[in-house]
Amino acid sequence: MFSAEHLSVAGLVFAALFAVYGVLRYRGRRGSRFELLLSLTIAFGVAVVSVAPQVGEVLTGILGLEQREFALISFATACSCTCSVR
Repeated sequence: MFSAEHLSVAGLVFAALFAVYGVLRYRGRRGSRFELLLSLTIAFGVAVVSVAPQVGEVLTGILGLEQREFALISFATACSCTCSVR
């Protein structure tokens, strides 16, 4: 149904939307520099993993998780919780 190219493009679109959201939130004075940096870092990470999926294996090794998708979701959730705790 979906090929690797479709998923790669979807990941890049998601990363771009996440980056734009972070920038708009910062410019609207509703977000801090830390939140902007975190949003851009996550967007960059999603873009890198979308283009080169083997990079996700490094994250999998660091977190000790076997499935790359679960590792990415866990990392993104941890980052978003860090922002909301502030």
